[in-house]
Amino acid sequence: MKKELVYVSENIKGEELQSFVLKYFLIEEHVDVPGGFGFYSYGIEILKEGASGSESRAAMSISPDRQEVLDFILRMAKGAVTPSAFYDVICDELFKKSLDMCKTLCS
Repeated sequence: MKKELVYVSENIKGEELQSFVLKYFLIEEHVDVPGGFGFYSYGIEILKEGASGSESRAAMSISPDRQEVLDFILRMAKGAVTPSAFYDVICDELFKKSLDMCKTLCS
């Protein structure tokens, strides 16, 4: 597994007006397939660091498309998605992606 820092959002003010930093990481995993070729799968980790401590969340194997995951990270960074909201955002994105795929297949 390899982790690469993609984006850092600094001096974000929380509800208590305390500053914190958000770091967004791309996680790369090589998946071995028995008797076949392996492939890479990409995930995301968000780390929030502040005076009161740190918090992180990760989601593995979101997509085998590196650019798709990088684009998603940048959209989350633009919206300052925190670890506490991360799983809801991931679920919404995956639901939208599967709905779009169904629309394409059924039209």
